[in-house]
Amino acid sequence: MKKDAFALRAEHVQPNVNIQDRINEASLHLKNNFQDLRKEGKIQLEKIVLIKAKVVPVIAEAAMNPDIYSLFDEPHADNEYTYQHNIGVGIIATYLGMKLGLSKENLSALTLAAMLHYVGKTRISDNIVEDPGKLNEAENEDMKRHAIYGYELLKNIPGIPSSIALTALSINGKMGKAILKGRVERISIFMRKSSL
Repeated sequence: MKKDAFALRAEHVQPNVNIQDRINEASLHLKNNFQDLRKEGKIQLEKIVLIKAKVVPVIAEAAMNPDIYSLFDEPHADNEYTYQHNIGVGIIATYLGMKLGLSKENLSALTLAAMLHYVGKTRISDNIVEDPGKLNEAENEDMKRHAIYGYELLKNIPGIPSSIALTALSINGKMGKAILKGRVERISIFMRKSSL
């Protein structure tokens, strides 16, 4: 795979289409891929390439929106939270990465990692993930494992830089930071900034 295979390019952005509709389509695409992953048990590089082709351009376009916060006003069904959240985190991470002046390659990696940071939830029971109420202690402990599961899924995809798995892990907040603490691997600036 080429070094810049995950780089964002301006031609990915499609003007004259309602961005909220494109975000909803991207969320649906991500949902379908997560459901396939739940059935198959692992992620194939081809799926990542398709996500990059269909979802990353929408995130890049949304991150350039001067009224970025209005993109998060639209209500959505509770069971769509994970997918909408992934898109939202991707938009915000991309926006911050652009403001920090990340290279196209690092910005693209950050976008992909941010968009996939909840992929580990595919290893958690639907009953827990979609439970609208408060989780009991055992369910909460199970849910916390999604960061580890996601890291394991992403790091085992041939052709994906290890920085994407580490960045997705760090985006998962306290759980990701606790796992990363003490690791010998070097954490790049975009990974540190992604957990802000």
